[in-house]
Amino acid sequence: MRFPSRKHSLASILLALCALGAASPAPAAGQRLVHTPPRIVPGHDLELSVQLPGEAGFTGDVYWRRKGEDYTRTTMVLHGDTLSAKIPARELEGGIEYYVAVVYGPALEHQLSYASAESPHVLEYPSAPPPVAVVAPPPPPEKSRTPVVGIAVMSTGAAAAVAAIVLGLQTKSAADDMASATSTADYQAKSDHANSLAKTTTAVWIAAGALGAIGAGLFALHF
Repeated sequence: MRFPSRKHSLASILLALCALGAASPAPAAGQRLVHTPPRIVPGHDLELSVQLPGEAGFTGDVYWRRKGEDYTRTTMVLHGDTLSAKIPARELEGGIEYYVAVVYGPALEHQLSYASAESPHVLEYPSAPPPVAVVAPPPPPEKSRTPVVGIAVMSTGAAAAVAAIVLGLQTKSAADDMASATSTADYQAKSDHANSLAKTTTAVWIAAGALGAIGAGLFALHF
């Protein structure tokens, strides 16, 4: 029975190592993780995900903390070419800092990262919206008193017109009474009385007309 020489055994081991190295090449220049930082939504878990430069042999963790505290490590789950992890909603209040570390290779000797422990990415917790100002509804419009005033003025004008009619009748009666004067002095006295009644009647008619016009105008303003 022949055994392979030591030289041949070393050669086989070297070839196997080369094959392993070829299956997991070192990262190419410019190779990186693709990550879009999410926004914190109060009351909801935060999902962090990174897109990988390949689909096999990757493992990663997200390291996160509240400001001023120690980092907590959460293992990420691989789906195709994406690693993702969730941070509970209860841990997000006040905002968090985080970074992502991904390793791959036969001995997990290759590493890619997003941000770092010394320079983490910061997610701010959204501030509460400003209180909504409650605007009191305007008071109901005050009912206009214009129609009432207009009617009152027109009523006064109507009363003045009635008074003018009465004065007119008195004026006519005084004029007729002038014919029964017994002397010049009596005639002059009756004439003066009739003229005075006539002037008063004219003034009252003018007032009645003016009041009627003003009242009608005020009443019309309401419509």
